Amino acid sequence: MVNDEVERPYQTALAAVDLSEPSANAIKTSMTLGLLGTLRLTLVHAFFPLAKGKLTYAGVSQDNIDEYVAGERLRAT
Repeated sequence: MVNDEVERPYQTALAAVDLSEPSANAIKTSMTLGLLGTLRLTLVHAFFPLAKGKLTYAGVSQDNIDEYVAGERLRAT
């Protein structure tokens, strides 16, 4: 998102990805169509296990939470 008028051409594009096939296809398609031009593309993937805090609050053991997080991390990559 740009709040002000662009002063010079962009040099880098930032793309948030989830490492899924549709995400990879979107990046490949943008490159094939030339939408990125000569921009340098930086991909960002962040991982946060949903409901981890609620599991702690619900009294789930740390071992079970660690196992859940490890499983979700594998699914995310």
